[in-house]
Amino acid sequence: MIGGKSGARNGCNYVATLPWLKQRCTDPDCRNIVRMVENLSQEYDLDANLVLSVIRFESGFNVRAHSPKGASGLMQLIPETAVRFGVRDIWDVEQNIRGGMAYLRWLLAYFKGDLVKALAGYNAGERRVLQYGGVPPYRETRGYVKRIIRDYGKSFHRYDLRWLDEDSRPVQGLVSGRDAALPAGKG
Repeated sequence: MIGGKSGARNGCNYVATLPWLKQRCTDPDCRNIVRMVENLSQEYDLDANLVLSVIRFESGFNVRAHSPKGASGLMQLIPETAVRFGVRDIWDVEQNIRGGMAYLRWLLAYFKGDLVKALAGYNAGERRVLQYGGVPPYRETRGYVKRIIRDYGKSFHRYDLRWLDEDSRPVQGLVSGRDAALPAGKG
């Protein structure tokens, strides 16, 4: 969990180095999640620290986390997003992480590496980010973005526009993420 190994191709850090990990991940289950994220971060071309920060603020590393809005698992996927990114079992730890990483990667490509917008999209849905021209004026979303940016320490992440094509099927009207769970009349 400690080190600074960086991907030679793109500068992404595939080894988790967040300072709170030593205190937070003392049990074998948490360490296994960190190792899984480190391994998958190479495949998804994402910084492991970013993914772990998202998990920290989405679920607190609780694999059985379930929100009142229907988001589930470590990466708090709603059923529509899970389907969109090929997750068959939202409670399967690896599938949940893969689905969350695929969505995060797609958002990074969509918002051209702007991590603030990508995180806002992860929390509120990319349609809301477009609607408001940036982070929506939701207290939850604004706090979420600030906490992760502070924890991760960066506001930009490498991206590749090809990620838009390979990670998901087109979504009519750009409704995805948590937008799909919004009650009628909310935007």
